[in-house]
Amino acid sequence: MNLHQFPPHDLELLSAYLDDEIEVTEKAEIEARLQVESDLRLALTELRQTRQILRSLPLLRAPRNFTLTAEMAGIKPRGENVFLTWFSRLRLSSALAAILLVLVLMGDFLTGVTPLPMGRLNAATELAAEEAMPEAAMEAAPA
Repeated sequence: MNLHQFPPHDLELLSAYLDDEIEVTEKAEIEARLQVESDLRLALTELRQTRQILRSLPLLRAPRNFTLTAEMAGIKPRGENVFLTWFSRLRLSSALAAILLVLVLMGDFLTGVTPLPMGRLNAATELAAEEAMPEAAMEAAPA
């Protein structure tokens, strides 16, 4: 018989019966059921055997210090994990790039240099080209 087939309430009652932590009325009910139900008797026998096996185990003394080393916990040292190493490097480079961007923007703002709008840039280029053409034509003309 498997103990998992019994309802948890019956197993708790059997465990309390073994530990003699049960009221007199419940004890009488359990003993009456034990006389009638062979499966319940078998479950009580299995619980007694389990209890006896557990009590026969040697007592182990707990260590004084409960701190685990990384090796005991199965954790690899930081240097061996390639993903974490690259992640920390990328995180640092991202922070440095953000700081550099802020410095460049502050430099542009403080110096007051602003680029010309695209329309004005084309007009200024055309004007300079027109002024340079007559001078170039005069230099090329024979004297």
